Amino acid sequence: MIKDNDKIHRLIEVAKRYYLDNMTQNEIAKEFSISRPLVSKLLNDAIEMGIVTININYPRSYSTDLAQELKKLFNIDDIYIISQTPTVNTDNYIAEKAIEYITKELVDVKYLGIGWGSIISNLTDNLEKKEKVIGNLKGKVVPLIGNTNIPFKGYHPNELVRIIGEKTGLTPSYLFSPAFLTSYQEKEIFLSVENYKEIFTIWKKLDLAIVGINSHPSVPDLATALRFGDALSKKRAVGKILSYYFDKKGKVIQGENNFSVEIPLDLLKKTKKVIGIASSKVNKNAIIGALNSRIITHLIITSEVAKEILNEK
Repeated sequence: MIKDNDKIHRLIEVAKRYYLDNMTQNEIAKEFSISRPLVSKLLNDAIEMGIVTININYPRSYSTDLAQELKKLFNIDDIYIISQTPTVNTDNYIAEKAIEYITKELVDVKYLGIGWGSIISNLTDNLEKKEKVIGNLKGKVVPLIGNTNIPFKGYHPNELVRIIGEKTGLTPSYLFSPAFLTSYQEKEIFLSVENYKEIFTIWKKLDLAIVGINSHPSVPDLATALRFGDALSKKRAVGKILSYYFDKKGKVIQGENNFSVEIPLDLLKKTKKVIGIASSKVNKNAIIGALNSRIITHLIITSEVAKEILNEK
């Protein structure tokens, strides 16, 4: 423990010299009697451990201009661009900002659909920490896709729905089905049960859906080889929303053995508002594909990736 404390103290002192006192790495190396490469390593360690965080403070007008350009380019209803993203715990920061934005969109929502994935999990984690609910809504919240056996909360939509229900006042309705089935016949059986029919009825009435945008390939893989064969690589999939994979032009790719239980694509596209959230790990091609797919009506991204998208266009 003493050694750990000594290391942290040295990281702090080196970081102070470099970032606050504007000393060069060579000057710091002389003061501490260490090599300049070691100073560089210590500065990197300070960032990785969260001792130093670096923010890029874009003026609000700059983010607004970026959003307007992207809205015009992709003909989307709204884009919320998050600036000043920290280098540590970036996705938690994105999730917190997403909650601020979504709270405004929840007004008068009676039927809410929730997707899955790491950024949606970050969002619910941030919600759980809040003492007060973010609304006192009357209606229902439902998953947009079935559950998996992946040991990560982000891929257990019923749990995500439970948390969001507690924090919004909406009543959770759960989907008791695996996300991926093994045959057409098995899927037909699940689609005929009352639980699915109840969820399907709500899907048809959704006011708002919140989904994560993910790159492809990504982890977890979700058994794509079994479900799609080589179709995703042949057709150059770049990303996915729920379990809908698409190429950069936004075309959704079909799989011969893909028997997923999720909101039908046509219903998702008919939903009044579909907010897509991209974590810091999602690349620009996945976001461009999501925008071109016409699945989402609203987008939440960082200013860094927004610039990358505009630079490509």
